Amino acid sequence: TGAGLPPEVLPEQPPQTTVPVRDFGHPGTLPISSGHDRAATYAILWNTDDESDSWLRAGEGLSAAWLTATRLGVSMVPLSGVVETDGTRQTLRQMLAGLGFPYLAMRLGVVDRTNAAPPHTPRLPTEQIVDTSAVDAGSS
Repeated sequence: TGAGLPPEVLPEQPPQTTVPVRDFGHPGTLPISSGHDRAATYAILWNTDDESDSWLRAGEGLSAAWLTATRLGVSMVPLSGVVETDGTRQTLRQMLAGLGFPYLAMRLGVVDRTNAAPPHTPRLPTEQIVDTSAVDAGSS
């Protein structure tokens, strides 16, 4: 029904990088150049504790960082997979030298204007989006 990612936005082979990437279960047709990850910079969004309100503030910080990156022409890709797995989250925590808890890794880079960008991913038509307003109205 048109859901999922089309082959033209998925890499034809895993990028040569040491950073974990998502496995979408099948290769796509998007070519990956040999210089794919060479100019990227990685950052960790973290805080001194692991409480719910700190995660909320981290989301606010991510929003501010993303808007700033966009204004400066920097591409930003959040990488949540590295904190969703205990092993990699602990490795990130060790990299922080005990200063705090990682919430998210971010890949920062400048868009390569010499190569065409992949097409935008499709969006579902409005009538196929789940409407929860009836459920929300019943809970008040």
